[in-house]
Amino acid sequence: MELVANSWMVRIVRRDGKPDEEQYCADEQEARQLMGLLNDPDNAEMYRSIALVSVDWRGHTEKVHDTIEFEEETT
Repeated sequence: MELVANSWMVRIVRRDGKPDEEQYCADEQEARQLMGLLNDPDNAEMYRSIALVSVDWRGHTEKVHDTIEFEEETT
């Protein structure tokens, strides 16, 4: 079995100080679809940002392709 050299990930940075969430996807389209689902104003309470990241496992590098930043709500 050949290992995958590259993959796509959606990284979710939380507001509550808990560890970031990383959800791996089969391809860029699936990752972008997940970002779209998470891009909801109601998520601003829980998340600081959501990033679309490609991962090169052989080179041990990551590249951020797109980011959604949620503004902190002021009351």
